[in-house]
Amino acid sequence: MNNGSLRWGALAVTVAVAAACGGGNDATVDASSTEASAASSARIAVQRPQVEGLEDIAPYLYDENGCLIVIGAEPVCERDGGEDPVAEGADPATTELFVGYFGPHYATTVPAAAARQQMTVLEETLTTASSGPWTASGMVRNDSPAAVSAIAVEATLSDAAGNVLEVVSAEAAVHHVRPGEPAPFVVDASVDAADVASVSWRSTPLGPGDEARRLVDVRPVSWLLPYGERQPVSHATLWDEPVGPPFPYVATGSVENTSGRQLSGVQVSAAWLDADGRVVHVDTVPAVDVTRLAVDPLPDGFPAQFVITYDDPQLGPELSGKTIAVWGFAA
Repeated sequence: MNNGSLRWGALAVTVAVAAACGGGNDATVDASSTEASAASSARIAVQRPQVEGLEDIAPYLYDENGCLIVIGAEPVCERDGGEDPVAEGADPATTELFVGYFGPHYATTVPAAAARQQMTVLEETLTTASSGPWTASGMVRNDSPAAVSAIAVEATLSDAAGNVLEVVSAEAAVHHVRPGEPAPFVVDASVDAADVASVSWRSTPLGPGDEARRLVDVRPVSWLLPYGERQPVSHATLWDEPVGPPFPYVATGSVENTSGRQLSGVQVSAAWLDADGRVVHVDTVPAVDVTRLAVDPLPDGFPAQFVITYDDPQLGPELSGKTIAVWGFAA
C-alpha cells in the first residue's frame, strides 16, 4: 500500500467513526493512532539485483547433487541465484547471487517510512572473542529504503555490574550499501573479553550512497582451495603455489564493472561464515589483472579478478571449508 492510499484510508475511518459518535475527540484520536500504527508497520519491497545463478553459468563447479565442489574438502551445499526467496519461502540465511553480492541475509522488504534510517546488527551472525582482547565480527544490514554511503557500528561493553568498560566503533567493510543488503564488519577493543558481560549495539548510516558504484559483478568461485594437504595447482598465475604442502588457502573469482561508466577504487570484501552462519573473518582486496596488479580505475565492461590467499597455519585451516560471502563495490 502506498502512503497516499494509507492517508486516504485513515481519513475515511476518522470521518465515519466521528459521525457515528457525534464527532467526539476520542474517535479522531483512535483513528489517528490506527494510521500511525499502520504507517510504522508498513513495509516495502526492495529491488534486489538478481542475476543468473552460478549453476547455469558454470555447471562444472557442481556435483550431481547440486553442491559446490571444493577441492580437498566437503562440497558446499548452498543454493545460489534463481528465484526470489519471497516467492519460494526460503530461509533468509540462504546464500544467493546478486549483482555486487554473493551471500545470505539480503532482505526482501524494509520499513516504508522514508525518514526511518534503520541499520540493524544481525546478532545471529556475530562471533565474539571468549579470551584475550575483546573483538567481534558480524553483519549489519541497511533496513532503510535508500542506499547509504557507509555504516558505523558501535559496541558498548559492560561488566557484570553494568559498568561501561569501553565504547568501540568501526565502519562496515562495504560502501554504498543498498536497501535490505547486509555488510560485514569487525570491531576491536582493548578490554579483556573475560571481563565483558554484556554488549549493547548501535549502528548509524554515514550519508547517502550511490547504487551505481555497486554495479560490480563478482563471481566468487573460480578457485576455492583449502589450506594444507591437497592436490597442487600447476598452472596457478594469481598466487604463488608452493611445490609441496602445506598449500595455502585460496579464494579467487571474477570481477566486472557493469555500471556503464568507469569506476575508481573497485574492491572486493569477503566474509567467512561457520556452520551456524556466524562471521569468523573479514577481508578486503582490490580488483587485479592477470599479472596481479590493481586495476584502478576499472573501465566499464573490463574483466578483472580478485584473489585472497592465506598461508598462516592457524587462519588457513580455520577458513578451509567455511562458506564465503563476497561483495563488489567502488569505494
